[in-house]
Amino acid sequence: MAYEISDSIRGSIWGLAAGDALGATLEFASRTEVVRKYGQHTDITGGGWMNLPPGAWTDDTELMLAMALGIAEDPGSPIPGVAKRLVQWYRSNPPDIGHLTRSALSLYLATGCWKKAGSLTEERFRPRAAGNGGLMRISPVGLAYHRQAALRDRWAAELTAMTHADQLCQFLSVVYCAMVGCCVGGMPDRKAAYRAALAHGWRQHPGVEPQVRARLEAVDGLTYDELRGTGYVLDCFVASVWCFLHQPSLEDAILAAVNLGDDADTTGAVTGGLAGAYYGYGALPARWVERLTSGERLDEAAQGILRVAMGYTGA
Repeated sequence: MAYEISDSIRGSIWGLAAGDALGATLEFASRTEVVRKYGQHTDITGGGWMNLPPGAWTDDTELMLAMALGIAEDPGSPIPGVAKRLVQWYRSNPPDIGHLTRSALSLYLATGCWKKAGSLTEERFRPRAAGNGGLMRISPVGLAYHRQAALRDRWAAELTAMTHADQLCQFLSVVYCAMVGCCVGGMPDRKAAYRAALAHGWRQHPGVEPQVRARLEAVDGLTYDELRGTGYVLDCFVASVWCFLHQPSLEDAILAAVNLGDDADTTGAVTGGLAGAYYGYGALPARWVERLTSGERLDEAAQGILRVAMGYTGA
């Protein structure tokens, strides 16, 4: 467990990138296919459907970095800085971009309004608008505003809604960031962190559907075989939280997540962002740290978020 705030923040940023890079190799493979081909996938090897070089990451990490740098630029009003970076990334013709994110970015460029872009995208994709593309990038909010619950809740919801306006997406981002915030600097009990974050989420969003509430309250009692690593935000959240709660280390949590297959890069990224905040950078295997490319970009983001976490008062 990380006791230094700087170690938590760096651990979360790097942990997300490691989970993304590990999972990219397995993305779109079924769990059966993963077992047949790898037994257990444990190292950053590249490949996958995009044929990535070893150490490269996908849109999960790129969008997380956009969040982190936008927040660091102006923690009191992060949306313009985040928006600038999202648009720059979109215009770079990235090889991997989710359908909802693509739609929202396209509509933003057409309308000039994020609220309208997110809302129109939600309407266009309903009832399949609850993707995990907002959750996968939102961890910097939990890190930066870990001491300021109101700001953390606000920006978790609003930064998610830029591309994923579905209410379930916003709610789970709020809960996830509350969990990340609990872990910054160390919380002794992982299950206590989850219970506290979930209780906080219920207070902020009392209208959550009963079946969603029941599934979230039952996470601890699931087995690994009951997890689903899909692109549906609730599946992704449940799988990531379960791996964090039930595995004994940062490495084991991320490996359990990515070896679910399917949307493995995102399940790995969401798990890595959370477990990294809890265990800290020092818990990451050296072989992963050494393999990740562009580590200076990760550290730039971590340093920017640390400045906000230590110095921003919300004034």
